[in-house]
Amino acid sequence: MINDIAIFQVLTVLFCVAMIARVISQYRRGRRTKREIAAWFFVWGAVATVAIYPVMTDRVAHLLGLKSGANTLIYFLLVVLIYVALRSVFMIEELQGRISEITRRIAIRDFENERPSDRAH
Repeated sequence: MINDIAIFQVLTVLFCVAMIARVISQYRRGRRTKREIAAWFFVWGAVATVAIYPVMTDRVAHLLGLKSGANTLIYFLLVVLIYVALRSVFMIEELQGRISEITRRIAIRDFENERPSDRAH
């Protein structure tokens, strides 16, 4: 079994462990939520699992009616990337709206707090 493990598998698993350790460290410093921890554990766990058992992707591909595990991964990653891109666009639009609202409120407050003599200039 040990002879069947490729160097990329070992490096990938080590990288995944390092990423999980990094996320845990960020959580301890208050930079990540429990939800984010769970998501990153899932992502890096899945990457490590596929690296250790690459045949799993072929089995999933067969179940989905696709030719190969590589095609399955590509389709899955495309869906995830499109989802992340769209979610990011929506979040940016929401933040822009919030910033505009805050800017308006500050401008109105500042205008109302100005002295009448200041407005003449």
